[in-house]
Amino acid sequence: MSDYIQQDEVTIFATNHSGPLAKSLAGFRSLTGIGTDPVAFMFTNKYDAMVWPDDKKPMTLKGAAQDRVSAQMFLDQFTPGIRVVVSKSGNLDARREDIEDGIKEVVHSCPPLMVAYFQGHGEEGCDKLRYITGDRKGDGTLEGFTAERLLEMFSKLSTRTVSIVITDFCYSGNIYRLQYCLYLSPDGKSYLWYETDEWFKDNQAGWKHRFHVAGSLEWEQVYETEKRGGYLTNSLAKLEAGSTTVPQFLLGIRQGVGSHLEDGRARASQPLPRDTTQQPQIYCTHKLPLDDSEIFSRIYLGTAEPFNSISS
Repeated sequence: MSDYIQQDEVTIFATNHSGPLAKSLAGFRSLTGIGTDPVAFMFTNKYDAMVWPDDKKPMTLKGAAQDRVSAQMFLDQFTPGIRVVVSKSGNLDARREDIEDGIKEVVHSCPPLMVAYFQGHGEEGCDKLRYITGDRKGDGTLEGFTAERLLEMFSKLSTRTVSIVITDFCYSGNIYRLQYCLYLSPDGKSYLWYETDEWFKDNQAGWKHRFHVAGSLEWEQVYETEKRGGYLTNSLAKLEAGSTTVPQFLLGIRQGVGSHLEDGRARASQPLPRDTTQQPQIYCTHKLPLDDSEIFSRIYLGTAEPFNSISS
């Protein structure tokens, strides 16, 4: 069973969301036509009234509402003006059909950029539901996506669409089997792209243009509180897009998550174990330049090398 751990709330810092990229690009993208403009999806789940099948414990994630706020703050910073697509069901709890329909629409219409944000529960293991959806099945079993199904679904995206995927759920790791992972030293001064084991095992999986921000390694859980939401998502909301390299981006979210973990360990009531870890990762289909402070604006504008060297 996966636990998206909930701990008591502690005070958080205020966030400034009026950075230079937001100012320079505000209004640049129109909101008409999914086929011509970038789009974003927020797949979140609170799992109200749902229980784990094995022990009948509640699955509720009280931080889900805050996660939607924080995810929108991140989008406002890094993709200002992007159209956030509302699911056909209109539910804030993402159903399997909502996700499948959304990805199918992107496959059909080929927007230049898709941002897909996933928050919720995930199970550990290759044959498990790596992302659990909000479907309430009558027999008590859970619904969602295995790693293979997620990979199959995203592999249908056109090479004309760059995808940024954020996975704030347990055990995500390199779930899309992308070729490169960013190594970053604790002080942020040393960094490099290296090839992943998952790529070596399945070298057909990474040909599409994808940038994946994973909440943790594949053997780690992720953490939340009701008021902060997920530690990863909260940390993303505090980033500013202007003059940010990929290593600085990763360092920022790792420092944010690390600060949340320290607060959790210091709690007088129900503290996190001292050995608790959550290490956000960045995976990519290409070796993006690591010294380009405008890389995220280039991705948004469709001029990032090698993402802009695309073929049908």
